[in-house]
Amino acid sequence: MFRVWRAGGGEYQNHENLKQTQAKVQKFLKECQKARADVQVRAPLEGLQGVFEQAVQNRNFLKVLQGYIPENAQELQGFLDQIEQFLKRDAGFQIAFVGTIKAGKSTLINAMLQKDYASVDVNPETAVLTKFKYGSKPLTTIRFYSVAEWARLLKSATDSGGKFFKEYQQSKAEQEKDKWLGMSAISEPLSKECLAKYTSSRSPVHYFVKEVLIEFPEFPYEKNIVFVDTPGLNDPVAYRSNVTRDYIQNANVVLMCVECKNLQGQELDTIFRIFDNTCGHPEKVYTLGTHYDILNNPAKDWEKIKAKWTEWLTTDHTGRGKTGYNPKLAQQNIIHVSGHLSLLCTLAKQGALSTEEEKQLKKLCYGFFESDKIAPHLKELQKISNVEAIHQRIKEDVLDSAQQEILEDTRRSYAVIQQEMKHYFGNHAKSLGESYASVRGDTAQINAKLEQDRHKLEELEKSKQEFESLIADFDAESKSVLDNLDAEIDKIIKESGV
Repeated sequence: MFRVWRAGGGEYQNHENLKQTQAKVQKFLKECQKARADVQVRAPLEGLQGVFEQAVQNRNFLKVLQGYIPENAQELQGFLDQIEQFLKRDAGFQIAFVGTIKAGKSTLINAMLQKDYASVDVNPETAVLTKFKYGSKPLTTIRFYSVAEWARLLKSATDSGGKFFKEYQQSKAEQEKDKWLGMSAISEPLSKECLAKYTSSRSPVHYFVKEVLIEFPEFPYEKNIVFVDTPGLNDPVAYRSNVTRDYIQNANVVLMCVECKNLQGQELDTIFRIFDNTCGHPEKVYTLGTHYDILNNPAKDWEKIKAKWTEWLTTDHTGRGKTGYNPKLAQQNIIHVSGHLSLLCTLAKQGALSTEEEKQLKKLCYGFFESDKIAPHLKELQKISNVEAIHQRIKEDVLDSAQQEILEDTRRSYAVIQQEMKHYFGNHAKSLGESYASVRGDTAQINAKLEQDRHKLEELEKSKQEFESLIADFDAESKSVLDNLDAEIDKIIKESGV
């Protein structure tokens, strides 16, 4: 890039060339300093902010460098591609919500979000995969099925022989198909009307929606965590059930919602299917007994229910399945919860209860405290709902350690890229390595380097002159020796009479 000298000529034969190169280096440095200052990136975890900023600085530097050494553009582009891919890492931590029929899954999500965003449609099937995560502003992003994906879904619906097509025809969704199928993702401001349009089973549009992402600033977890509300494993369309299986396999935590009652055949079958997809990690599944608030005597009744569930979920039911729970894990991971009660408490605290919701909360309050005065018991009611305990268990059991693993894995990944860059600059392009290091230097250091190079050039020029003089002397001496040798050979030939 900025060569000092090379055999066979050299670029710096006079002071003017040195000045031109110095100006070029200073221009390069200024561009790099500007690139270093232009760092706009938000890491998925606070502990990764420094790593991501460094990655952006290196990316910007490489882009500057490409303009100065086009002959190395391909190698530099390789590093740029690696860094761009690294910057796309979301360090995602997925909490998947799955459930049996009418288990209150969406209500629990709303309670944990402290927002009424998850669909609580009367239809028990959640057909649209819905994700929730942090965002700087409330936003809904909708992704639609491609034509090929829709064809596979229809084939799956045909093979299942269920009621999909009957409901599809009744909703007149066919009239909407050409408008939405294969459409690029769109984003709209977050609202209940927007969510109803794209996720409600009563909306014809929902048939063509593959995934909905909801982002909002009040999301109760860190930026890399995603809540995933999944279609049911008992969805009549196997294609959609398979989506849920994939998320169960890849999720870091699975919150399995089961109505708080004695387990029956259909619920057990669903539970075994959920555990079958955890890839041998039953510890990541939390079995949540929902609707805790509707029990006649919640504390006493739940104690009996939990004992029965523990027995069922720690037994190998030959021919049906097994969970992988042992008694200790079952005791820890079978938890009662009332998303409905928690959400009502949150709305009461926000002063947003409707008349009907206030009646419901007063009734629950009377059931627990024989008083319909909500305010004095609000904190205790929220504790009874047990939602906060679930937040705490997730944090203590898996989140803290998982976040640390994400931090370490991300740092290791970037260290690999850095090592490859160091190897390239250090062993395959020494001059580029010097230029790369100069980004962290200043003009004075560059000038000092150039001054050092100038002295080297003077020494090399002097050495060259001395060498040329020696060569001349050697040529003259060699010619004299060879002349004398020729004369001696001629003399020997004559004397021998040859």
